[in-house]
Amino acid sequence: MILKRIIRSILTVSIFTFFSKITGLARDVLIAKTIGANHISDSFWIAFRVPNMLRKIFAEGSFSQAFIPILNNIHNNDCSNYHKTRSLINKTVIVLTLSVSVIAMIGILTSPLIIKTIASGICNSTDNIEQFKCTVSMTRIMFPYIVLISLTSFASSILNTWKIFSIPAFTPALLNISMIFSCIFLSKYLQQPVLSLSIGVILGGIIQLIIQWIAIIKIGFAPKWSTNFMESWNDKDVQKIIKKMIPAIIGMTISQVSLLINTNIATWLKHGSLTWLTFADRIMELPVSLLGMALSTVMLPELSKTFATKNTIQYNKLLNNGLKLVIIFGIPSAICMATFPTGLVATLFHFGAFNNIDVNQTKYAVMAYSLGVIGLMSSKLLSSAFYAMQDTITPTKIFLFGLVISQIVNFIAVPIYSHIGLALGISMGALTNSLLMLTILIKRNFFDYKNNNWGKFLLKIIPASIVVAIIFNYFDNRIDWIGLQTHFIYRFIIFIHIILLAMLSYLMVLFLFGMRPNNFTKTQT
Repeated sequence: MILKRIIRSILTVSIFTFFSKITGLARDVLIAKTIGANHISDSFWIAFRVPNMLRKIFAEGSFSQAFIPILNNIHNNDCSNYHKTRSLINKTVIVLTLSVSVIAMIGILTSPLIIKTIASGICNSTDNIEQFKCTVSMTRIMFPYIVLISLTSFASSILNTWKIFSIPAFTPALLNISMIFSCIFLSKYLQQPVLSLSIGVILGGIIQLIIQWIAIIKIGFAPKWSTNFMESWNDKDVQKIIKKMIPAIIGMTISQVSLLINTNIATWLKHGSLTWLTFADRIMELPVSLLGMALSTVMLPELSKTFATKNTIQYNKLLNNGLKLVIIFGIPSAICMATFPTGLVATLFHFGAFNNIDVNQTKYAVMAYSLGVIGLMSSKLLSSAFYAMQDTITPTKIFLFGLVISQIVNFIAVPIYSHIGLALGISMGALTNSLLMLTILIKRNFFDYKNNNWGKFLLKIIPASIVVAIIFNYFDNRIDWIGLQTHFIYRFIIFIHIILLAMLSYLMVLFLFGMRPNNFTKTQT
C-alpha cells in the first residue's frame, strides 16, 4: 500500500532528522555555554545566515523543487530513461557547479558590502568596528559552503528520486558534529575562538558531500563532467529546470528576504536579540523539520509521480493524509511551545554564559513562533503539491504576499515587543502562505476536504489538545526551571518525563476518541 510505504519513509527521515536536530541543539548549547548571547555570538549568526540563506535559495530550495519532478518524469516515463537520466544528471551538475562557484567567489569579494546591507546595526558606530571585521572574516570563510551544499543537495535529489531518504536525512548531523568538534578542539588555537565555528561549517560541508557522493556512486548514477558548459546549458531539459527554478528562486528569495530584514532589524535592537531569536528558531525548527521537512522530502517524488500518471484521486488522498499528519503532530508541538516555553528554553540552553535574562527573552520569542508552527509545517507540504505539478509560479506569488504580511506585522509589533515582534511576523506570514495555498488547491480540485472526514478528524484532535495544554501549562508554572540551573541533569530528567507524559496522554485521548493508524492507510491502494 502506497501510504504505508510513504509513512515508513517519513518515519525514516524523521528519525534521522531528529538525530540531526539533537546534534544541532548540542551545538547551540555549546555556543550558549561558551559564548552566551552577546555581540560575539550575534556576529557568528549573522555570518552563518548568509551562506545558509543562499543554500536555501539555490540548493535545497529552488533546485530540488525544479529538478526532482523533471528527473522523476524522465526516469519513470521515458522508454530510454537510463541514458536520458544519466545525460540530465551529467549536464545539470556542470551548470550547477559553475554557477554556484561564481556566486561564492562574488560573495567572498563583496562580504563587507553584504554585511553592511544585512546587518547595518553593527556598522552604525566606531564601537562596533571589531564586531564588523569579525563578521566579515567569518562570512568569507563560510561562503564556499554554498558550493559544497549545492552539490550535496544535487546528490540528495537523486537519492530521493530513487526513494533513498535515510542518507540525505542523516548527513546534516555531520555539519553539527563538525562544528562541535571545531569549537572544542580548534578554538583554543585561534586568536578569535569564534572563528572555529566557521571552519567547522566548511569541514562539515566537505564530509556531507563525500558521504552522499559515495551513495550516488553505489546506485550507478554518479555524474561525469564529460560535456562542456555551453552544451549543458543549452540542453532542453536543463533549460526546463532553469525556467522552473527562476520562479522558485524568486519564491525562496522572498522568504529569505524576510529573514534578512529581520536580521537587520535585530541588529538595531539590544545586544543578544539575534541570538535569542536564533535559539527560539531552533526550538521551532525541531517539529517543522521533523515532520514538515520530512513530509515535503518524501511527498515531492510521490506527488510528482502521481501527477505525471494523471492519478488525481491518489494525488488528493496523499495530500489529505499528509495534511492530517501535519495537524496530528503540529498541534501538540505548537501547544508545547506556547504553554511550556520556560521548561523548553531553560532545559536546552540555560548553561554557562546563557543567563536568566536570556532564558526569559528567548521564551517569549518561542511563544510567538508557536503561532506559526502549523503554518510553517503545512506550507512545506502544500508547496510541494504545486512543485509536483511543475507549478513554481503560484507559490512564488503567495510567498510574496506572505512577505508583505510579515513586514506589516513587524512594523506594528517590533516597536512594542522588540525581537518578539519579529517572531510574530514570521508566524503570521507562514499562516498566510499555508491558507492561501490550501485555498487554491481546493479551487483546483486537488484537495477535497468534504469527502475526507475532516470534521470528525478535528473533533478528535480538540480534546487531546486541551489535555496536552493543561499538562504543559501546569508543569511550566509549577517547577522553577531557571532555579535548577546547577542541577541540569535532574532538570533534564524532569523535562523528559513531562514530554513523555504529554505525548502518552495525547495519544491516549486520540485512541479513546476512535483514532487509529489504519484511518490513514485503509483508503490507499
